[in-house]
Amino acid sequence: MWLTKRPTDLTTLAKANGGVFPIQRVYEIIDGRQMLPAHGIRGMPIWGARYIEEETRFCSYAYVPGADCETIARTRILTVMDYLNRLQVK
Repeated sequence: MWLTKRPTDLTTLAKANGGVFPIQRVYEIIDGRQMLPAHGIRGMPIWGARYIEEETRFCSYAYVPGADCETIARTRILTVMDYLNRLQVK
């Protein structure tokens, strides 16, 4: 499968959004709630679903008192978002 559209420059998300990092949109794209039409079929993983699956599998094998696997997955998404936010060109 070949890319039909050039990938988005993730360092310019804020610039393309009036200087503000689009927190909700980025979160929804990472967790899979928002599709990107340019991508066509979803060949790339939906990270939110993958993180929840990994954390649930981990929680079922290793008892972690008070652990909420979905919260851990959300934290991983927020960590990716923080990284993307720090990459933004000024």
